[in-house]
Amino acid sequence: MDEYTTIHERPAAFPSLCIWLCGPFQMAWIDPATGQTVSAVDPRSGGRDRAAAISLLALLLCQPHRQAHRDWVMEQFWPEGRWGVAVHRLENIFSCLRGLLRPPGGGESLVRSVTGKKTGGSSYCLDAYPALWVDMDAFTWNVEQAARMERFGENPLPFWQRASTLFQRGPFLANATYDPYATWITEQRSRLEGYGRQCVHALARLYLASSGQAGTAEALVLLRTYWQSHKTDEDALRPLMEILGEQERYQEAEEYYQQLLVALADLEPDDEGQARMPDPRTQDIREYLRTKQIRRESKPPSSPLFQGVHLNGRDLPASLLAPVVQSLQAQDITIPERVIGGQASWMLSEYGVLVPPSPSMQGLPLAEGTDGNCTAWFSERLALIIAFITQWRNQLGCIAFQKMLDRELHVFDEIKAMFDADAYFLSRRSALLVIAALPTGLLGLLQQQKTAFIEEEFLPACAASIASCWYLLNGRDFASVERALSRYMLFLIGWARQASTYQRTAAYLAAQACLLLGFIELHRLQFQQRIVYCSEAVKYAREAEDNPLLVKALTQLGNAYYDQGVYTKMLQAYQEAQHFMKDVPRSLQSKVFMGLAHAYAQHGQATEALDTINQARQIFPGEIEDVPTFLSADDGEYSLILFEGWIRLDLGKHFPDKDYNEQAAKALAQIDDVPTSTPIPERYRHEIINRRAQAAIAAGKLDMFRDYTLQSSQILQVMHSGKRRQELVINYKTALKKWPHESRVVELADVVL
Repeated sequence: MDEYTTIHERPAAFPSLCIWLCGPFQMAWIDPATGQTVSAVDPRSGGRDRAAAISLLALLLCQPHRQAHRDWVMEQFWPEGRWGVAVHRLENIFSCLRGLLRPPGGGESLVRSVTGKKTGGSSYCLDAYPALWVDMDAFTWNVEQAARMERFGENPLPFWQRASTLFQRGPFLANATYDPYATWITEQRSRLEGYGRQCVHALARLYLASSGQAGTAEALVLLRTYWQSHKTDEDALRPLMEILGEQERYQEAEEYYQQLLVALADLEPDDEGQARMPDPRTQDIREYLRTKQIRRESKPPSSPLFQGVHLNGRDLPASLLAPVVQSLQAQDITIPERVIGGQASWMLSEYGVLVPPSPSMQGLPLAEGTDGNCTAWFSERLALIIAFITQWRNQLGCIAFQKMLDRELHVFDEIKAMFDADAYFLSRRSALLVIAALPTGLLGLLQQQKTAFIEEEFLPACAASIASCWYLLNGRDFASVERALSRYMLFLIGWARQASTYQRTAAYLAAQACLLLGFIELHRLQFQQRIVYCSEAVKYAREAEDNPLLVKALTQLGNAYYDQGVYTKMLQAYQEAQHFMKDVPRSLQSKVFMGLAHAYAQHGQATEALDTINQARQIFPGEIEDVPTFLSADDGEYSLILFEGWIRLDLGKHFPDKDYNEQAAKALAQIDDVPTSTPIPERYRHEIINRRAQAAIAAGKLDMFRDYTLQSSQILQVMHSGKRRQELVINYKTALKKWPHESRVVELADVVL
């Protein structure tokens, strides 16, 4: 059968009637002599039976030889209806269809009823091509011809292009009003969608292979247009992202990936009850593009400010100050030349900063001499911190160094009330970004590979960078943390794997870097990748022979297994952490008990879970401990409050007849009693809000759920966390099932989705 695509491409034997079933339904009568449209079928013709007649037409067109038995048709339309009523109704519909398919100039209708010789039952039959042309048949024919051309080495492009033109009109019976989800409709729609995907991928491949830049542009338009209406089709997204990556349009590629995450979050969980995740191959392409973007090197600084800096008569390497000035200038913060410059007369001492003779920064006035100038205060503090880092020379070890630096960074939070909120946030973030970027200025010197340089300059800079990254992570600077770590992460891993005097220090820092990256992957819903990072963190913590770091890594690995739904391994990780709890800070011991209780809750062990979370509360220190950065920046009382509520929410799923959900709401409400001066990481504050919304749903408190949902949505506008968004969407869907007709829930769709 020789089919074609458009009315103007038909052969000598013209069909009498053209029907488009894909996209908006359309019928048009064609003059067989001229090929011109005689008249389109009036959409108002047929009366009340028209919609049913169109469905009967589509049903017959989907059957072999365009024919179906009357009794089978009735089973499709009225499977539970009375036979006599169904026969009468079908006859009316068939009569309407005969009228629709009768040529405008008169003559026999293109549909007829025939009686079988053996069974005596009636069947309905449509005329074949060329009397009746149907778009889905033309589409299928062109796809088959294109595949045949490719098999024999001929040019398939015209056939793929004609098929694509038809496919772009829309899905099969898109505007059907007569049982659009019937089996025969969904089967045909699925079959045509499969052909459509094949067509899109074939055209993209041909465009990319044969037409240079013009072909790339055509492929980009084709894939983008298709994917925007099929956002869970990762086979189309991957080549689309690859093209964008080749054109260095990394942000656009990342936006499409985030749209995929949202689309997957809207789907029902998989067979194991887990949220649906992108295909590993899609994740690989995304990771490759992100790495490719991060590794693009900026131009070397040419400013005279980088010619050499002195601090109270001591040399301060220009390589360290370059990222300082670059980062601050990027934030529109001007550094006075009398603070940083290329001549000795522009000494930082003029700015009121005194470098102590020993590597200690205690006793620096908090805000004296700044007259409430937030930028000036942070500039002074930053200059002192940089001097401290450059003079450290690994005197007391990495752990002591990070502790001392953490005290200084903690001061950043203590002076918040002294300045305007906007100016404070910008200055604090800029200072942290500068410290995080310090190793970047030293990368060029690593080619020398001198042990003294690595131990005394580069590793202290990395330790300072990682300490700063923990504070950035507790805000919402996921991308900045990842960018900073990517500059020197491979060096740390390499040194952690080879024997040297600084192997343990490198392993200590590499483990922390892996934990940071694991947190970032969590918020991007890359749960499997987070397990990889946390496993690496455990390995390097063992290499560093540091029990607190090892316990921390094991607790994060347990939490990573929780997100993947691997509860047995989750419990094992926390149990292993319990073996190393001797001589670790009490806040970390409490964290282990929190994780154990959480693991028990997943297995429905209520008694064990509640007893263990009570142990966590009892051992939790009431005052701030002198602990390393990776503990102080992540394990405050807010963490305990979250777990106390979270565990009870999980127990409520196992025991819905008990009051665990009410207990969860009370436990989470403890966050309201935490002093406002206590810094709470944004990622923790946000998760607690989402858990309170979850508890409000379980308790049937609609107004509370609505308030927490609006708060969560507002935070997501500035904190782009896929994990927090997933929690928000799951809560909304749960609420919609609980209150399906409640307008106060339905109207939240625009905010949430």
